[in-house]
Amino acid sequence: MEGQRLVRRYLFVGLVLSLVYIAQATSAFAQPIRIEVHPLRTNTLTDQQFLTGKSDGRDDIIAGELRLPGLPASPLPAVVLLHGSGGINPGVERWSQELNSMGVATFILDSFTGRGIRDTVADQS
Repeated sequence: MEGQRLVRRYLFVGLVLSLVYIAQATSAFAQPIRIEVHPLRTNTLTDQQFLTGKSDGRDDIIAGELRLPGLPASPLPAVVLLHGSGGINPGVERWSQELNSMGVATFILDSFTGRGIRDTVADQS
């Protein structure tokens, strides 16, 4: 009889701890309340143009995605997330989710798609 109570108590405590863990885990993956896409004009330069200080490159439009964790009544902190040579990947998405769950807005800048670039892993030019 006493053994059964002890087992039930451990099961109850385990259930409560599991629910707390699940609640924390789901809050870490909270979805932003508002997402806005913002186009940005940019100038794409060749390596030579960049190194010689010229600015007569090709005009392009890239975009960024602003993710707001709530509808703020006052200014809130924001982080600009830039991708690497592989483009936007799940890691960038995960950082955005984590920061949004902390009440921080994120702006994910995609500097490849508007320029017709998929990745620069093999060719950095």
